[in-house]
Amino acid sequence: MENVDVSGNQLTGKLSSDWSMCTNLQHLNMKGNRISGNIDATFCPLTSLLTLDLSNNQFTGELPSSWWEFKLLLTMDLSNNSFSGELPISTSLDLKLESLFLANNCFLGVFPSVIQTCRDLIILDLGNNMFFGDIPSWVGTSVPLLIILSLPSNNFSGVVPPELSQLSDLEVLDLSSNSFSGEILMAVANQNCSLKSVHLAGNGF
Repeated sequence: MENVDVSGNQLTGKLSSDWSMCTNLQHLNMKGNRISGNIDATFCPLTSLLTLDLSNNQFTGELPSSWWEFKLLLTMDLSNNSFSGELPISTSLDLKLESLFLANNCFLGVFPSVIQTCRDLIILDLGNNMFFGDIPSWVGTSVPLLIILSLPSNNFSGVVPPELSQLSDLEVLDLSSNSFSGEILMAVANQNCSLKSVHLAGNGF
């Protein structure tokens, strides 16, 4: 079995440990149900997964420390749940992720260091969580293919790093409703002709 799509149903309960037996599974779509509870480490041996969509459910708790065993994963969508805690650290130096959607949860901590290992990342959405601190300067160099960087409604602060101007493919930059300060970096827009949409409202510029 390589493809499972049970989206848009009324599934309830917790994820069964039996999923660990589906080692050939490549695409799993469970969005739009009422699945709840924590995800434990028994779910992580699905190392053949390419796409994982658990969005719009009722998941809670922290992700297991072995979460990034999904080393082939291209798209991960955990948005619109109640996940909490910090994102686990990855032991891999080269995750294949192209799209990561974590919006509308209760994740916290500084800007996730795991992003630095996702050099193929195109879309990053961390909106409406409880992340805090600076945007690290490595975002402008370690994830060079970013097209969408969406960080609204968190507790990020500090000065927006000028290195973001090195993201030559960036089209959407959403930093709204945080606590950024300093000068608005027009240089980011001036040096990046790809930018189509910039959202900076609700900060301390």
